[in-house]
Amino acid sequence: MPEPAQPKVLVCDVDGTLLDPAGRLSEPNADAVATLLASGVHVVLASGRILAGLRGLCQQLGLTGPQIAMHGALVATPAGGIVFELPLSKDDVLAHLEFARSVRVPAVLCYAERLVAERLEPEVKAAFLPYDEPMPEIHPDLESLAGTRPLKTCLCLDGTRYDEVLRAAEARFGRRYTATSANEREVELLRPEATKGAAARRVAASLGVSMAEVGAIGDGPNDVELFKAAAISAALANAGLAVQSAASFVAPPNDRDGAAEAIARMFPTLFASRRV
Repeated sequence: MPEPAQPKVLVCDVDGTLLDPAGRLSEPNADAVATLLASGVHVVLASGRILAGLRGLCQQLGLTGPQIAMHGALVATPAGGIVFELPLSKDDVLAHLEFARSVRVPAVLCYAERLVAERLEPEVKAAFLPYDEPMPEIHPDLESLAGTRPLKTCLCLDGTRYDEVLRAAEARFGRRYTATSANEREVELLRPEATKGAAARRVAASLGVSMAEVGAIGDGPNDVELFKAAAISAALANAGLAVQSAASFVAPPNDRDGAAEAIARMFPTLFASRRV
């Protein structure tokens, strides 16, 4: 039987996937993306980062089209052109902040270009410093900003309470919000329709491409919905078992250029010498 057609769009997670454990873009991964772009494949980054935290990597890779930021709550070009956004209402923000106080974790309100927190606690710094995102601005009363349309609320953890806080959020809110994480060090609350999978569908539709022509690569819990939406998907070996089981196949970890290997497998005619 003939092999299925190669994707026309590749949606790729950033941290833990395209970047190595030190947050660097390796030469093999950069070369793989460049090969796709030169062949006419659309490459879309899909990240939990705010748009400001994706801009430098987009410039490095030469990506100018719509990108998926904030777990799917925002689709925008690196230049700041908003294609689609799902802001939180005043009531949403107040509910998130009340929950954060009830479980005793600091909250950060996240916008496309900035972050706002009440204090720069260690957990807050750890949530954003490694990811090329700006440090949060300080505002003493986040409740007073509830009506300013942030796109997500980030609950910053110390690395030990992820399961506890996630279960509490799901028990409190049910399906009222998407509760997700890129790395299991934060619980992030968004509108229920804000997922990478839903955002990928919007990007594909804008390009005139069906989801049967979309491939995806990732490593985090927020990539599972993306894998479900894509025709073919790869989880890197540094992903948790639940994420791996949701993907079509597992590629090497991000410290071994796993994204490049996954791309080679999805696009065999472009990478015949590297096919795994």
